[in-house]
Amino acid sequence: MKYKLIAIDPGKTGAIACFLHNSIQIYKMPLLHNQLDVEEIFSHLQLTQQLIIEKPFILSKQKSNDIILTNYGIIIGLAKLAKCQIEIVSPHIWKKKLGLTKDKNTSLQLAQQLYPNANINYYTPKKQEQTNKLDHDKAEALLLGHYFLNK
Repeated sequence: MKYKLIAIDPGKTGAIACFLHNSIQIYKMPLLHNQLDVEEIFSHLQLTQQLIIEKPFILSKQKSNDIILTNYGIIIGLAKLAKCQIEIVSPHIWKKKLGLTKDKNTSLQLAQQLYPNANINYYTPKKQEQTNKLDHDKAEALLLGHYFLNK
């Protein structure tokens, strides 16, 4: 196995953090024609035995809820197909353990503090370049993995 852990924030614009033994690779949720790129996600999941994924927390009837729940279901199915051990955790549990709030800026700050060399910058696909703006989805996938490794 290449990765010791994969952590996934399955949100509408989610992210994947792949923890190797001495480094971390973080990706935006791979999309193909505005839907999950299941082949790319499956290729990552085949390289690990352990997945931690955030359980969607639905507050209201937003259109994005359908996307989040669909992403979550697809990823769980792919992980089972890849024979991963799956840990599902609610956002309030892992965030409380790390002292985080609903404020995305707290996640960005903690991710930078704990993993100063991790690339949590936003990527612009149209220009195919990184920006100076930080990506809270990448930060939260990274912190979800940190939670699992330190619980």
